[in-house]
Amino acid sequence: MRKYVVFFVLIILIPLVGNTQICVSYRLENKQIQGADLYFDLYLNTTASSTSDLYLGNSDFIVDFNSSNFLNPVLTKEAFQEPILGINIGFCTFTAADTSAGTTLFLRSNYYSSTVTQIIGSELFINLLGPTPSSVATYNTDVAKIDGAAQNHRLGRFKLSGFTGTTLADAGLQFKEGTTGFQTKIYSMQNDGQVFPEEFVTCRSAFNMELFAYLEGPYNTTSGMMDTYLNLKAGNGAYRGLLPGQAPFSANATPTPAGQPYSVAPWSYSGTEGDNVTDYPESVVDWLLITLRTDLSTNVWRSTAWLHEDGRITLLEIPETDQLPDSAFVVIHHRNHLAIMSPEKLPLENRVTGFDFRSNDAQIVVPGVGQKQILPGVYAMHAGDGDQTSDVITGQDINGSDNVIWAVNNGLFDTYDPADYNMSGDLSGNDKLVWSVNNGLFIQIPK
Repeated sequence: MRKYVVFFVLIILIPLVGNTQICVSYRLENKQIQGADLYFDLYLNTTASSTSDLYLGNSDFIVDFNSSNFLNPVLTKEAFQEPILGINIGFCTFTAADTSAGTTLFLRSNYYSSTVTQIIGSELFINLLGPTPSSVATYNTDVAKIDGAAQNHRLGRFKLSGFTGTTLADAGLQFKEGTTGFQTKIYSMQNDGQVFPEEFVTCRSAFNMELFAYLEGPYNTTSGMMDTYLNLKAGNGAYRGLLPGQAPFSANATPTPAGQPYSVAPWSYSGTEGDNVTDYPESVVDWLLITLRTDLSTNVWRSTAWLHEDGRITLLEIPETDQLPDSAFVVIHHRNHLAIMSPEKLPLENRVTGFDFRSNDAQIVVPGVGQKQILPGVYAMHAGDGDQTSDVITGQDINGSDNVIWAVNNGLFDTYDPADYNMSGDLSGNDKLVWSVNNGLFIQIPK
């Protein structure tokens, strides 16, 4: 019989003056199955209801899993040796309030080494023993500052071995919610200038929406993934560095201004989540706009997101779960593809939801189209709608105006342009070919 030891840390809370509120979202992302091993990342960020940043102290993350689909499971944290200084930072991406001292890698290493994993029954325990600053200076350099940037704050990558299932659903990974037994607890370290007490964060959300989709334009039927030519890839000039905020590979290219690309008409989304983005994971293809709707046209929440080469979608803003309905349709917009909508409402009440558009067609609002089947059983959003401002407000169509904006700029190189339908970074006859195949298609999904 396996024996387990659970360590408890006694936290003495000192009341602090002020009306600040910390609201934190935590979630599991990048879940992948490799043989009998299941990998996942743990991310945190503050939400829109937060009036203060989170300074991460002692915390316990409790995750339920379907133990019946595992044989002798073991939970471990994944190591990663940073190549410059050769220290183990373990996929942690945290930073402190003060980064001028150049101690960021040491902060990440400390959070990695202070994270302990174990399994009790059908629950995974990820326990973090937070830092112990001795002064204001070390508080500012040693304590991780968590803000609203959803993709900046990864505690680490974890491996759960012994998996005998076939799909991610078989694993049943979900943050434990309830009122009995061990619970996820997050503490924020405070700074009153002399001591550094910890405050238990009561405003929190484990909401996680796992979405997947393909774009027809950059999809590569040979690799089975989308090309990322608008992004950068070290030393390869075919990858242009044209995503908003990036420094292009070519010195002759004009940088695309920072900021998410859906602030303009017809989307008019005012989110600021892309304002300070200058660096992207190499897997990012482009930006998307994600919408939750109660019916065909009533929006209840919107956020931009990153689309990765394998179709995985990373939200850059997390909704407040108490403001969401029990279920909603998911709509995905792209700046030069026809939008798609889930064929039915997705449940939201359990804080974990998702849909894979790659293997399931989108809703078809008659008259209109859903997605294109680009390979047997593989679906993608239709390319060719670069002029979406001229589309009717009740939908989108691919027509002559989309060809006109291509014709005007045909021959341009190194450009983040809506008429670049294959998303190569250049405008050429290949883009017109993509448009001509889909010319005349339309959907009845309002913007």
